[in-house]
Amino acid sequence: MKTQKQTTTTKRRNALATYQGVSNETPSLGKDFALEIRVRGKSDYLHEELCHGLEDAIRIGEKWFRAFQARNPWFVQDSKRKRIFILLDPETESLLRL
Repeated sequence: MKTQKQTTTTKRRNALATYQGVSNETPSLGKDFALEIRVRGKSDYLHEELCHGLEDAIRIGEKWFRAFQARNPWFVQDSKRKRIFILLDPETESLLRL
């Protein structure tokens, strides 16, 4: 007969060994992405903000730039580093003018 301690998972064993509780939830900070909106071919960014995912990044882009979808945005999501890049057509600089 196996005891409860022998049937625990590796994650639980490691958590118990370091006296930490086990949680299935990820911290809310870990769910956010750093968003950078840039002009393709340039190293500086036009706008930087935290967002919750690609849908939120699109909403932010539409909020800050007129004719956002017409400027052929490219979307890059780096899930490992929690970053989203939106690269706009070089004519995007005209969007900043009023």
